[in-house]
Amino acid sequence: VRSRRQRQMCIRDSNNKIDGNIIGMNDDLDQAHKNGTICTSGECSGIYITNSASNNEIGVVKKNTIAGDHQYQILIDGGANGNKVQNNDIGLDNTVIANGESIQTAIKITGNGTNNNEIGLTQIEGNLIVHSSNQAILIDAGASGNKVSGNTFIGSTGLSPESAITINGASNNIIGGVADNTGNIISKTAADAIVVKGTSAGNEIQTNFIGTNATGSADIGPCLLYTSPSPRD
Repeated sequence: VRSRRQRQMCIRDSNNKIDGNIIGMNDDLDQAHKNGTICTSGECSGIYITNSASNNEIGVVKKNTIAGDHQYQILIDGGANGNKVQNNDIGLDNTVIANGESIQTAIKITGNGTNNNEIGLTQIEGNLIVHSSNQAILIDAGASGNKVSGNTFIGSTGLSPESAITINGASNNIIGGVADNTGNIISKTAADAIVVKGTSAGNEIQTNFIGTNATGSADIGPCLLYTSPSPRD
């Protein structure tokens, strides 16, 4: 999927499955596509979930590869709830190389009533997120009851996010978890790993790995090329 429209894919209804797509790549599928001046204003996104859409699955069965210079690779707002975003490569091309394009935020959840969205699950189903110029994940004002678990966040040389996860004026969200393999793996952010600010209350931040791999036994450095085994290992 590639166009210069404001949104590559817009979901306004419920119970859809978005699997196995390559979004925002060039014709050879080896480099992120530049959308150009059409995305200098407004909320440009690779996948946009809105209009109280619920129970949609993004990448749960088969991963999506989402790249390009969108403002947000995935944007969830407008009361969307109960959606799952799992097992996607975000900010990478189809050969699992960091694509080098600057995006403001990889995944943003916002809007009053947005709740019970799951970003990742365990470190097997989690998303691999690379290259964000601000936050990798932003849970913004009014978004409550969301879970961000089992994701791997890696900044790379020359472009690391200011934070991996930011909660800004949002309450009762869970970052990580107490169950096995639900912690997020966070490495190479430019400033902070996890930020909670604004009028935020009741958020839980549990069992995350910051600056290490999933076992806490090794540092994850600034990598530009990811091969098997996964950085999740």
